[in-house]
Amino acid sequence: MGKSKSAADSQPRDDKRRDADIQPEIDLPTETLAETENYTVWVSQEPDGEMQYHLELGTGNVTVHFFQEEWDEFISLMRNIISER
Repeated sequence: MGKSKSAADSQPRDDKRRDADIQPEIDLPTETLAETENYTVWVSQEPDGEMQYHLELGTGNVTVHFFQEEWDEFISLMRNIISER
């Protein structure tokens, strides 16, 4: 007797790599804007020319990515916090 397939058997396996999951390595120009012992802010130029800002919190455990408009809003927020103190 043949083995019947369950619904789980017909689902794609997570450990299989699909073409859409493979990202080509691209050498993006980057510049560190500021750095302390626990934080780093750096900027990269994306392949389409757009700038992306990166805020690393802690020792690289969390990185927040901002496009220009989001970065401008974040900086405005930080300035508001500083002016309130």
